[in-house]
Amino acid sequence: MKNTIIFLAALAVGITCGCRANQQLQSLEDFERHYTSTRWYWSKYQSKPSELAGFKVEDNQGMQAFLTAPSGTYITYSELEPSRFMKSFPGNGRLRALPNVAEPIFERDCDYTQRNPRKLLLVGFVGGRAIQIEASHGETNRSVVMIEAVSVARQMYQQLIDKQSTDKRTSNQ
Repeated sequence: MKNTIIFLAALAVGITCGCRANQQLQSLEDFERHYTSTRWYWSKYQSKPSELAGFKVEDNQGMQAFLTAPSGTYITYSELEPSRFMKSFPGNGRLRALPNVAEPIFERDCDYTQRNPRKLLLVGFVGGRAIQIEASHGETNRSVVMIEAVSVARQMYQQLIDKQSTDKRTSNQ
């Protein structure tokens, strides 16, 4: 009897968690709620920063890639995954929709960007993972930095979408 209760409880928790994980995030509020209610961990990225068009990879550490944009803007790329590891952190700040960006990529406004007005943070969501782009703009016009950061985000987003499609095709064979 005790084993049956434990099994049913585990099954109920698994079904509930699975349903939440498969929910489609659609609105800005959905993405913000997901981002801020999840604990994130820097993960080894699945994309290939070395394949970015128009950006020079200065350092590629497997967990973060440091890039230079054509204008000289410094960009750091990383991927995050949900985690309960000790070093995980809750998402924080507000997400802002970006004009002319259809992908789930948002500007993140938080204490960090308010204390460092020359920093720009973007967060995008792909298949349970988050991508994060930090761009530092010193002398460069903020709109140029935004265009370059969005270009990195879109290219990495597309790489991850393509990887997911390939993984699904491979697993179905």
